[in-house]
Amino acid sequence: MGKRRTESGFTITEMIVAFVVLSLFLTMFFQMFLANQSQQVVVIRSATANDISQTNLRKIASRSAIPPSTTSCDSTTGGAGNPNNLLLNSGLDSNLGGSIIATNAGSQTWLGTSGNALDDEDLSGTNLPSNTVQELRVLYPYGCDTDRPAKIISRVQFDSEEVIHASYLD
Repeated sequence: MGKRRTESGFTITEMIVAFVVLSLFLTMFFQMFLANQSQQVVVIRSATANDISQTNLRKIASRSAIPPSTTSCDSTTGGAGNPNNLLLNSGLDSNLGGSIIATNAGSQTWLGTSGNALDDEDLSGTNLPSNTVQELRVLYPYGCDTDRPAKIISRVQFDSEEVIHASYLD
């Protein structure tokens, strides 16, 4: 009988194939990890903006009245029949109509300077960029009578995202 080979181990071809498969697996895992990290940042920013928008809305609702001299109600600023009262049919966007009653954008200031001031939410300690816009608007969708509710819209815009919440104030 002939001699039997007793060598054991992997051939160089098997090692190269195993290395290629391992490299592909690690590359896909790393790409999934990076995609997950960037999506997590977006979710956290959206949740923070959501909280700020709701907090600003609660601040104005807790006052039970729109601060005087911040807006007037007539057919040009949001009275019944004004097309600016309605959110655009294509969905929510930055052209919400109505009157801005508070914003931290541009030269406008947030509501009030007295002891009863309504301050915008502090962005320090959040992951939102410093140029994040906070805004409160008022609409009068049912007319200007004092017994009809006003619609308050709170918007927070950061990067190319925005979060909007609304409530009615009697």
